Amino acid sequence: MNFVRFFTYLCMFVLCVSVPVNAKEAVNNEAIKLQLQEQQITIERISQALSESAIDEVRLLEFRHTLKLSRTELQNIVTIIKPVVDSSQADLADLGVAPEDESTTVEPDNILKLRAELTKESLATEGLLKQAEALSSKATRLLEEITSLRRGLFLNRLFEPQTSPF
Repeated sequence: MNFVRFFTYLCMFVLCVSVPVNAKEAVNNEAIKLQLQEQQITIERISQALSESAIDEVRLLEFRHTLKLSRTELQNIVTIIKPVVDSSQADLADLGVAPEDESTTVEPDNILKLRAELTKESLATEGLLKQAEALSSKATRLLEEITSLRRGLFLNRLFEPQTSPF
């Protein structure tokens, strides 16, 4: 019964994550922040564990699997946020450059409010995008480090002294 419940939740999660987002739709920044914080904690935990001197092959495989899942989720987040960032930046560009000298040209209040709103939204989503991209890059670097450690373990096993069968 628990397996069925788990599988149902897993399917719902995959459907929710894999649905493309229209650039005009609002992105739930708080939910994405929480996802990014979870991924950052996971990546930091694995990074600290990799600095330990004695890591066996099984733990490295677990870490690799976890990092691959994290990297995939982070790439999905980037895919979701990127069109929203592009859209908000395009909306700001449509408003044009804000007048630098306020004494000669005064913008209407509704344009000032819209510009401030779009700037705030753009900065927030752009920050999330950069954080997701940075975490994805860090996960990729850790995956490369795990590959290197596994290769070293393999070579150590391969060249360790063996007793002669004769």
